[in-house]
Amino acid sequence: MTNNLQVNNQEVNFIDSLEVANMTGKRHDHLLRDIDNYMDIFLTNPNLGALDYFQKATYLDLKGEPRRKYLLTRKGCELVANKMTGEKGILFTVAYIDRFHEMEKAVQQPALPTTYKEELLQLVEQVEANEQMQAQLIEQAPAIEYHDKVIGIQGFKTVSEIAKELGLRSAQELYQRLTKKNVIFYSRKGSYLHRPNYTYLMTDKHINYKPLERGKVQLMISQSGKREFARLLGIIEQ
Repeated sequence: MTNNLQVNNQEVNFIDSLEVANMTGKRHDHLLRDIDNYMDIFLTNPNLGALDYFQKATYLDLKGEPRRKYLLTRKGCELVANKMTGEKGILFTVAYIDRFHEMEKAVQQPALPTTYKEELLQLVEQVEANEQMQAQLIEQAPAIEYHDKVIGIQGFKTVSEIAKELGLRSAQELYQRLTKKNVIFYSRKGSYLHRPNYTYLMTDKHINYKPLERGKVQLMISQSGKREFARLLGIIEQ
């Protein structure tokens, strides 16, 4: 899949700042701060053409609230890389060059599936990519949101408590049933997270996440979430 934006009436490939933060190992809010500083310099020198490097954009966080990000062109990535030193700078340079090469190749020679098997593999790859981004947004949320998340879990119960109320033997049984139904998945960091097509569970306040150590989160469930899980699993509430 290619990412394009219009700059001077031309299609230009870009990488968004969330992906760049992941590539560089930087916190997203720190990367935004750096780009804000570059933009301040561009504003004092309009002939430099800020849009050739960065363009402002937004995305929806886990609460469905808009958050800001930047779209970085190849020039923008070069500027970020030039400010990095040592191995990190080299690794990021290689990563963004490969990423832009992939996008350019996709435009020139679209990789269309030719068999049913290829279609399935392509679908699996896309689902896995979506889940990895989902996990990143939940588990690597900026520390500034930590307090809000802790306050936000008031009124939610643990999976063990909800499992007991649903008449199940344990939290693990509820996890297993929800995993089998493809409602949740187990992330690489060791947390149970909702799948991208069940985002409404967060926006409708059926579930929430309690921050733990080392980037892990604990799934928490509200009473409305208990009813929704009972519906999804075909459980008659006790």
